[in-house]
Amino acid sequence: MLPGGDGAEAARDSDQRIRVLIVDDHDLFREGLRQLIETDDAIEVVGEAATGEEAIERVRDLHPDVVLMDISMPGLDGIRATEHIVRHFPNTHVVMLTMYQNDEYRHHAARAGARGYLVKSIRPEDLFQAIRLAAENGAKDEPAPPVTLVDENHQVTALDLEPPPPPLSPPLPPEPEHPPEPAAGQPVEPDLPRLTDQERLALLEERLRLLETQLQQLLTSGATAAPPAEQVTTPPAPAPAPPPPPPEPGEAEEPRSEEPEPWQEVITWEEPPTWEATEAEHSATAKPAAGRAFVRVGAVALALGAVALVALALIQGWVGPVAQLIVGLAASALLLAGSLRLLERQGWLLGQIVLAAGLLTGGLWLLAGVRLYELIPTEAGLAATLILATTAGMIAVRAGSQAGAALALVLALGMPALLGLSFTPATAAFLAGTLILATAVTLRQGWPWLPVLVFVLLAPQLGRWVAQGISLWLGLLALAGLWASIALAATAGALQRTSRRPARWPALLLLASTAFLIWAGLSLLDGTAARYQGLFLLATALATGLLGGYILSTRDDRHPLGLAGLAAALAALALLFPLRLDGPLVAIGWATLVPILAWVYDERRHGYAGLAALALGALAFGHLVAVEYPPEQLMAGLERDTPFTGPESGAFAAMLGALAVAGCFVRSLPVRSCLATAGLLLAIYVLPFETSGLALTAGWALVFVLAVALERRTKLGATGWQGRLGVPPFASPLYLPILAAGSLALLHALSSPLSPDRLGLFLFPSAPPTGEPALAAGILIAAALAAGRLSGSVRVRQLAITAAILITAYLLPSELPDAPLVLSWVALAVALFCVLRRCS
Repeated sequence: MLPGGDGAEAARDSDQRIRVLIVDDHDLFREGLRQLIETDDAIEVVGEAATGEEAIERVRDLHPDVVLMDISMPGLDGIRATEHIVRHFPNTHVVMLTMYQNDEYRHHAARAGARGYLVKSIRPEDLFQAIRLAAENGAKDEPAPPVTLVDENHQVTALDLEPPPPPLSPPLPPEPEHPPEPAAGQPVEPDLPRLTDQERLALLEERLRLLETQLQQLLTSGATAAPPAEQVTTPPAPAPAPPPPPPEPGEAEEPRSEEPEPWQEVITWEEPPTWEATEAEHSATAKPAAGRAFVRVGAVALALGAVALVALALIQGWVGPVAQLIVGLAASALLLAGSLRLLERQGWLLGQIVLAAGLLTGGLWLLAGVRLYELIPTEAGLAATLILATTAGMIAVRAGSQAGAALALVLALGMPALLGLSFTPATAAFLAGTLILATAVTLRQGWPWLPVLVFVLLAPQLGRWVAQGISLWLGLLALAGLWASIALAATAGALQRTSRRPARWPALLLLASTAFLIWAGLSLLDGTAARYQGLFLLATALATGLLGGYILSTRDDRHPLGLAGLAAALAALALLFPLRLDGPLVAIGWATLVPILAWVYDERRHGYAGLAALALGALAFGHLVAVEYPPEQLMAGLERDTPFTGPESGAFAAMLGALAVAGCFVRSLPVRSCLATAGLLLAIYVLPFETSGLALTAGWALVFVLAVALERRTKLGATGWQGRLGVPPFASPLYLPILAAGSLALLHALSSPLSPDRLGLFLFPSAPPTGEPALAAGILIAAALAAGRLSGSVRVRQLAITAAILITAYLLPSELPDAPLVLSWVALAVALFCVLRRCS
């Protein structure tokens, strides 16, 4: 384990490494120091810098915990760089690491705020411990420790905390060639020694030699070191005792031990020195502060006096409307300029208040100039409002003030309503400019509420103008512009969001704007312009469909905005059929969309497509029942010589075809069963309108047989899909048309061809029956036997044969005399007994 003491264990326990920035003007020394520091697992080198200016930039970008700072560097020296870092980045702590042992430099390092003053010949353990103590002291938010010194003999001492000399005035150059002579009475600043190129190279080689030696020692000691002891809190060292008196002559001086003292017993972390300013410094700093305060008080007094004078002049009527308008607009301009200055100087709250005041002041005076005084034409008032809102919006955008931008947008879009304007080309141009600016701000800033606010403010006004009656093409252009701006903003908001869960507000906003567009557009295209309604709906469907398809292709097929675009396109197409088509063509148009949506559902496993197909199918079915085959005509039927030849039959055939194609596309057996059930129930409902008599009985019997066959097929292929869905096996949806068609066929046959009146009330009728009862009975017997054969179930076959025998027994009295009749009934009873016995 590498030596690191208790600080390393604490860092590892907290799973947080100390971030260190190395600042030195020698590249090789920085590289060697990086390799040395990275041998400790608790410390991480996050960056390097060669100058003081670069060190400040790296601290601003990386936010390290500790900075190891050299003093002599080209450009800004380490002392000045430390002072700037400590002042502007309080969470970063600086430790000076230099080759020079100079008391004046140490005092200047203390004044600059350094947490330590180390020489470059220290041991690695002492360097690591100094880094940890500087980082831990900042993490605990304790007072800054005094600057410490580690000399080349590994002795660590605390600096003398006497008041230091005045700070350095200019930065110290690393190698001054002609140092200026100090003026009289001024402190002599320490100067760096002048070095030749050979001396600098030798110094760098010495640094590298020291680093290599320390790194080798560290690796050797780390391989054989024992586990660190438990962390022990070191009490603060007592105050240094006064130096001992010099030894008496002839008395030998006691030799000093060469063993270095432990770090915990040497470094003392005490309260930082309190630098007391001199009286001259107090007076020098107090005068500018007092002068600035006096200037501020005077400016406020002048502003209040000017406001009071203007208010008095307005109340007393000393100025006319023109002067009042000029003064109001000038005051608005001054407030906007003042808000810009305040926002640039970090006066956030006050700047926003002044911005709102300037915007409201200008808006009220423009409103008064147009409506109250009638001094400004309407067009000029709109232009001035646009300029005012644009200026305020630019200030708000520059400062990042969303409240200011919202207020500017409210003023711009609310001004036409406040002025009571009608929708003219000037109003349209004003709104177009406002929309363009709002869209640009939305695209630049990414504020999601801007398009929502635009729609909320502008949609009611456009709706009012549409209801009052406006120019057709101008209104359509305004509606298209509003929808395009909102669609663009919504698309940008959806594409800029990179999270896994996309926002839903763009989808909702697109649906709301498309619904408003369709309503307002159809309201405009009324009367003589109604012939353009279909083209308008097609254009709307095309635009929304392209938008939705683009989003789904660039993002994913579940993106809310893409789904909203396709849903809006589908709604526009669905609305097109009842507006431009009549009668059965409406149901046919809706039915044609069902297979397409069913294919999308099956290919992409898209639930929304399935729901849309179900909704359109329900609309087509409802239109077929309500318009083509109304229930009130059920008993009367349709008067035609040949069944299924009228226009209503086309809608019925389109519905059956749509259901059949959808069943072919969908591979899910439950869905196929539901589609087949819907088609069979529709056929059961339509047959009484198109047929009657034996044809109706035959039709219902055929539906019965088809339902049994389909139920058998789905049962064989499902392999228990009812169980997977939690549905009992006997609850197939196809049982509904089986029961309905079979019951209706039997009841219809018993009510007409096989009625007791037609067969005779006695076993021996006086007149032989016609062939129609026998045909009806044959149809029922054939349907029962076919259903039993196709079902594949023994119990169903047993029921089918029983039904056929009973129908035959019911028909026999009308066909046979008494003796053959008795024999036939006996034969039927024996046959029924044999069937039941065999089946059991």
